[in-house]
Amino acid sequence: MAKVNWINGSIEPPDAERCYVIAEALTDYGALKKGDIVIDSDQWTGSQWGYYYGIFRVLSWARRLYPDIPKDLQGRVKRYFGQEVKNDGTISK
Repeated sequence: MAKVNWINGSIEPPDAERCYVIAEALTDYGALKKGDIVIDSDQWTGSQWGYYYGIFRVLSWARRLYPDIPKDLQGRVKRYFGQEVKNDGTISK
């Protein structure tokens, strides 16, 4: 696993960006129970977290890492962290 420097969730990210988050459920949500912890990614909008706002409390966050696609797999990868990879190898935004 990659090592990351987690930043306290009470500190806002400096820019609107996608980050890794460690979040605690504030209420029961689907199969998750209040107090359960998830590690995922979310979008900081500049004033609040996107998906997790109101449902989870972000305990910590870290800047998102995007590893390179190995050369022998380039051209075969169709989705990269939830985004479509175009035929020219660029990531759709």
